[in-house]
Amino acid sequence: MLLPPADTAGRISPWASLQAAHLTAAALWLIPLLHALAPSSFSAHDLSRLLQLVLLACTALSALRHKARPLLRLREKLLCHGLLISIAISTLLADDRLSASREISLLCALCLAALVWAREMEQHGWTSVLRLAALGTASYGLLVVGIAVVALLSGAPVAGWEMLIGFDNPRFLNHVQTVSIPLAALVAIQSDSTRFWRAVAGFATFSNGALLFICQGRSIAVALVLGLAAAMLLMRGSERWRYALSLSVPLMLGAIFMAAMWKLAPASVGGVGSDGFATVHSRDFLLLRAWEMFKQSPWFGVGPMHFAHVYNGKAAHPHNVYIQFLAEFGVIATGFAALLAWKGLGRCATCFRSIAADQRPLAVALCTSTVAVLVDALFSGNFVMPVSQLWIAILIALLIAVYRRSQPPREIVATSSPWKVRLNIFIQLVFIVATLALTGISAFEAFTCDPLVLPGADPAVWRYVAPRFWSHGWF
Repeated sequence: MLLPPADTAGRISPWASLQAAHLTAAALWLIPLLHALAPSSFSAHDLSRLLQLVLLACTALSALRHKARPLLRLREKLLCHGLLISIAISTLLADDRLSASREISLLCALCLAALVWAREMEQHGWTSVLRLAALGTASYGLLVVGIAVVALLSGAPVAGWEMLIGFDNPRFLNHVQTVSIPLAALVAIQSDSTRFWRAVAGFATFSNGALLFICQGRSIAVALVLGLAAAMLLMRGSERWRYALSLSVPLMLGAIFMAAMWKLAPASVGGVGSDGFATVHSRDFLLLRAWEMFKQSPWFGVGPMHFAHVYNGKAAHPHNVYIQFLAEFGVIATGFAALLAWKGLGRCATCFRSIAADQRPLAVALCTSTVAVLVDALFSGNFVMPVSQLWIAILIALLIAVYRRSQPPREIVATSSPWKVRLNIFIQLVFIVATLALTGISAFEAFTCDPLVLPGADPAVWRYVAPRFWSHGWF
């Protein structure tokens, strides 16, 4: 299977047709920055969630412009139907059906957005989306590294974590980096990248190496190493070595640069904010709690996002998406989801191994990022945080777009019956209205409602922001 060029012939520029995917790529770094540019009573997490909903609502509206194209085969459709039914049962059995329904609506909106973005990139190419993402990564890195350099040279008594703008927790930035760093390194070696874009991408990778030193992130470092190792084993050709150098060299140079700056800084400057490499930070407690929830309701789970339903004093998610899915959705939905993921990743691996030589760096980057996201999910909440959810959705959209372009065009032997077309449009309209309503209700609650009572918590901590419940009871 040969992949055609990233941008179809006949288009003058990859920017010639701006789509929802471009809007998303531009918003990926604007969302966290808006919290600093427009101070409000919301935390960075809460504002990011609201802006995420607005972005998903806009994408849902644009979905009507796209014709559905089959992606799943018959067996996969049956698995998907089984997954949806089991999730619906889990939602109906949950203690708080409204919160569970909100969580499912959000996940459905993310899936729909990924399909819309994939369709756009399949038709118009992904070059401009990757460049916008790399430009945002470089801009954020320039801002934070610039602040760090000024603070270090002036001897200001500031800790490293205080410099990370737009993220309540440095780990939320680390979740984003499992996607943003591999994609930025890709732009630096793409054959059609100009010197400007190579410089932007190189600086994006370099500056994020500096940010990694400030964050002292363990899981992100392990995830990127394992992701790159998996890509090197899966792929063939010299392109994988070019990509490995494009990723690793600027990343290490950035970390060394920031380490040297901190070493030379006056003694009045605070530390880099390491939270300890030898501690598990209550993850054992959270995993055991999730396991107990699973044992209470093994078949259909306790309900979507219901790990956060009862106050535990530590966190609103177990920092492991796999055990969280098992506890909240049950073993049946987990089995369906695992089989679908296995089949999807298998298709991507087959596509990557037979991809055209000029597109192998793209395949290596996507493989690196995918494995990094899956590894990071073992230790973090990258699948539940708003900004990282958008990055993961963009990654999934790229995987789908690349896979679809690798397939030979198939003849349409029969058109869909009129009632099927009307039913599909009706379902899309219902979903779009639900997404818009969800956005409006959430925004209204954020401005007018008091926080919900946390079951099991002492009244003194009902309004306490930790663990990271959203201000109004929805994570």
